[in-house]
Order: sequence, then structure tokens, then C-alpha cells
Amino acid sequence: HVQRYSSVRWGASQMRTMLRNQTPFWYQVYEGEKAIVVNGLNTGRSKPSYSKAFACRGVISVATGWAEEQVFGNLEEYDRVITLSDHSVPITETSRIYLTAPSVDSEGNVTSRPDYIVKRVADSLNFRFIAIGKVAANASTD
Repeated sequence: HVQRYSSVRWGASQMRTMLRNQTPFWYQVYEGEKAIVVNGLNTGRSKPSYSKAFACRGVISVATGWAEEQVFGNLEEYDRVITLSDHSVPITETSRIYLTAPSVDSEGNVTSRPDYIVKRVADSLNFRFIAIGKVAANASTD
């Protein structure tokens, strides 16, 4: 069975996010600072708090290129770009990205380090572009 699309009904913008081109990924949304408590006592310090991981699908670039550079201007500190056709996905510059399923504990909290962090989000009329940067192995993600 071959699917055929007319050029009138199926333009280049829809081709960009076809389901067969999409890859699953997971993201966490920043929820604010959480107090660090040791032995029931507040230490006066805090650490970032993130949501549980949400699954999503998007077109993930293999490497950065000319088109992405135009979207994000002169930003060169990102490794890949995720293209979404759904503007309602709440990914922001404070979100964490996992290209492989994250490890979770019995309560559903993520226990693994993120693969990428969001560097920039750019919205167009039809798409949301998310520039992501690889997390260094020795970098702190808190």
C-alpha cells in the first residue's frame, strides 16, 4: 500500500513532521527550587526540582546545519534541534531532555542524568524548534 499526497494538500511544512520521521524522546519540566532536608532539618540550601518524565515524539536532527542556524541566529552552543508541530508541549529553556528512556524509581521519579539540556526554544507559525546541547559526563545537572 503506497500513500500518495497531493502537493496542494500536503506541503513541505507537513512533510517536516511526518510520523515516520519522528523519534520518541522524554522531557522533564523545571518546577522550581526544593529545600534540601537532612535528618528532618532544613539545611538552608536548595536544589532544582523537576517533574516526572513525559514521553513525546519529534523530528530530531542528526547534527546542526544551516537551517537551524537561521532559526536560532548565531547561537552555536547546541548540538541538535528537535522540531515539533505541537506548540502545546511545555518545553522551555529550563527543561531536561532524554533521547533514551530515563531510569525511574518506584515512585516514578527520574534517577538518571539527562542526555541534553534545552539551549533555546523558537516558535514559528507551524512549528516549535528546540535547540539542545549535550550534557557533559562530568557536568552537574542540579
